[in-house]
Parts: sequence; structure tokens; C-alpha cells
Amino acid sequence: MAVLLNRSRLDVGAVAHGSRVRFVGLVRDVGQPQLFVQADDSYVETTPHRVEALPAQTAWAKEHDHVAPPELAPAARKAKRRLEDESSAETEDADAILPPPAPATRIVEAAKVTAPPLAPRVFEVIVRAYGGEQWKVNHVYEFIGDLDLTPQATSDDMDIEWQDADTAVVKEKAQVLEFIPTLHAKEFHELPFGHEVGYSSELPTTWAMAQWEQRMGTPVGVDAVRAALLEFLTATVTHGDALAAEYLLLVLLSRVYNRSDVSMPFGHLSLNLIWPDMTDENFATIERALHLVVPTCLSVNLSLAGLHDALYFPQKDYDIEYLHSGLLQLPDGSMLLVNEANMTTGQLDDKATHNIAALMTLVEHQALPYDFRFYKKEFNQDTKVLCVSKTKSMLPTTLFVPLRPTQAQETSWTEAWLECFRIYLAAYRHAVADLGEAGASLAEQWYVAKRKEDATVGADDLHRLVRVARLHAVSVGHETVSEADWNHVVAMQEQVKARMSS
Repeated sequence: MAVLLNRSRLDVGAVAHGSRVRFVGLVRDVGQPQLFVQADDSYVETTPHRVEALPAQTAWAKEHDHVAPPELAPAARKAKRRLEDESSAETEDADAILPPPAPATRIVEAAKVTAPPLAPRVFEVIVRAYGGEQWKVNHVYEFIGDLDLTPQATSDDMDIEWQDADTAVVKEKAQVLEFIPTLHAKEFHELPFGHEVGYSSELPTTWAMAQWEQRMGTPVGVDAVRAALLEFLTATVTHGDALAAEYLLLVLLSRVYNRSDVSMPFGHLSLNLIWPDMTDENFATIERALHLVVPTCLSVNLSLAGLHDALYFPQKDYDIEYLHSGLLQLPDGSMLLVNEANMTTGQLDDKATHNIAALMTLVEHQALPYDFRFYKKEFNQDTKVLCVSKTKSMLPTTLFVPLRPTQAQETSWTEAWLECFRIYLAAYRHAVADLGEAGASLAEQWYVAKRKEDATVGADDLHRLVRVARLHAVSVGHETVSEADWNHVVAMQEQVKARMSS
């Protein structure tokens, strides 16, 4: 059985060179295909991928990843190709094989930001693909293969031109890269959101109900799980505000299911909770509660110091051909929790300015700019955003909801219920509810009536309400938006409007 590869096991020597290992990680960068000479003088093609242990993973999700599955899913692919199948490709020029087109759709002016010093703050593995395989950047995979602890031949693998750079500086940076372990992948499997709880894409709602019954010991329906999750969110995250909790639930279920030609995402939902009296302890309570139900959650403190110190977006270092990871570079489905309460007046340097720009782009367009020094290019992501602030956020979130907290409620939830919440979020996030003819008619009637009352109501308001209605229908297990669903979200919006004007 393959042993799970992580930093702690590698540091204490628990995993030996040549061991069969299993590694779960996020693909950060893809190198150029190369040809290796084998012992029998034959050639084999390989593509190096820089893969990082899943960032911002919560404690329960890490524990689940430590449990090895009995076998890879049927969709798992063999990464090794027999050498005789490679013989026909030996004469090909590997350097001419280019990666697939990047998913970015816009190119903007490059940020003039100094590259950060390279530090071994994350656990990375160079995963080598064989047989022409190439994996996607920002996708999560499980790899099984042989561990190679031979120091990296940086001048070869990273294609460093020593004579064209400051040799001393480059060598100092390359020392860190030299000892990144290598995994020669034999099998791989792309992991969907919810893999930590064993999410199954075949009849996900049926799978979810079977899992709920297994954990609770009795049949449990979606209405009961949804109601319990709302109670949990109300008591822990929104401090007694049921309306804010319901909007947060829809954020947790949202995902980008399509994009227009100009990279405008459809389906995502971001939320700004406006809490004038919020304290650091209040934010910590929100953070702890969300960590119990989501697999990956990154907290960002929008203070002057934080903006100046961190690097929010990936940045290329051409001296060593290394793409520095960005703080906001997260797996699809991750939760981004932004604390805007500590923002103060002050001067922002270039790095902080570009960090803010990257965050705003991610919130509005669900894309993250990558800095390639001479230009910037945006790569699509799918990140759920919750921003908590004392006044209306400067971030372009979809929804702005003033929080009405009551006295904090101390509640305890069993691990069985927490597992049910995680399964619900995994299964129903993949569901889609159509607007349908009845829903479209209701939306049209609402828009016409509102335009008569208020000429400032526009198409964006209609699209936002339709998005919320579809997510509400998903949350209750409906395949199309019913009249009850539509009336419910209209009533929710009226409550928010009343709060904003009070």
C-alpha cells in the first residue's frame, strides 16, 4: 500500500527513497516536456509539475486525507506508458510540445513588484508525468508513484541560464529548489470538491442521503439537514442573525458553473456582512465555526502590514524559472474569509496596491492575475468569499447585508451532525436548479413592477435576485425555481433593503 507523503514524515526519515507513496496536492505550475535517456539508451518523455500540499486545509479535512482509499476511483488514469509505446515518439522534439492554452481571458499591464525571497514555507513535490500526460494548474489531484529524493538538477529542470544572472543570488535561491522531492507518477486521479467526505458524482443527492442515514442511524432528509445547518450557522457565525445565516448558506453552495466570452462568471455569490461593533474575538469565532464545515478556508486580514508583507498573486522569477505561489491561489470551492475591520488610513506601496487589485479581481471576476514580470495574465478560479467589515466593504461583493447580532448562543454539535453538514455542502454544491418558465415569468413580473416603483433598478439587480433564487432552490433540493422559492428570496431581499435604509 502506498504511504501518504507529507513534510513531517519526510523530515523524520519515515519515507525512504524509492518508496511507493501517495500524495494529494494542488498543481501550481507546469514545466516544459523533457526527454530522459534510460539505461538501455531509449528515450522517455516526462513533464515536471510543481505540486503543493493543499493550502488552507482545515483540520478535519487533513485527517480525512490521511486515510488512504482502498483503491483509486474508476476514473483514475495510468500515468506510465510502456517504453515500446514510446519508441515511435523518440524522434520528436520535446521542446516543441507546448502546454494547452491557459484559461485566462484578459491580459493587463504587469505589476512592478519585487519578487519575494524564496523560502521553504510550503511542502512541494515535483510530480513527473509520463506518456504525454499533463495536468491542469489549480486542480487537485491524488498521485501514486515512486519517491525520488535525488537532488534536483536545477540547471536542467528549471532551465537556468547562470551566465545571464547574478550567480550568487541565483544559487542561493536554487538551494531551496534543489531539495524538493520528486514523485514519478504511476497513477493519478483528479479530486473533486468534497473528496474529503467521499463525494460521489453518480447520483450525488442519493449518495448524500445514504451517508446521512449511515451517520445518524436513521433516515434523514435534506430539509432536516438544511435546517440544522442553518441553526449551526446562526448560532456560531452570524451570532443569532438568521437572515445573514441563510445568505451565508447560499454562498457556501455557490459555484461558477459557466462563463461568458468576456470571462464573466455565472453562479458565484460573495457576501459582505456589515458589523459595526465587531471585535477580533467575534471574527475568530466566525473563523472557528467555518473551519468545522468547509475543507479549505483562508483568512485574510486587510491591514496595512498584511498588505505590505504578503503576496496575494503568483509571480514568476525568471532567474530560476520558478513561479512563486500567491496567497489567493486556492483550490476550487475554497472559502476566503476577509477581515476588513482592521483597515486604517495610510500609504500603500506598489505591492500592497497590486494585492488589493488582485483581491478585487478575484471577488468580482473569480479570476486571479499571475505576474509574469512583463505582463499579467488572469487564470480562472472558483472561490467563495465572505467579507466581514464595520462599514460597507470596498470589495465588489455580490451581496451587502447589515448584521443584526443577538446574544451569542453557546451550542455543541456532535461529530455526526458536522459530518452531515459537510456531506450536504459537498453534494448540493454540485447541483444546479433551472429558472424554468414559471420562474422566468415571476422574474419578469418582478422586474417590470420594480422599474415602475424605482427607475434605478436595473438588469444587475434582476440577475442578482435570479442567482439567489436558483441557489435557494438548490439548497432545498429543487431542480427548478418554484413560486415559493422566488417569493422567499424576494422577502429576504426586502429585509436587507429595510436594514440598509435604517
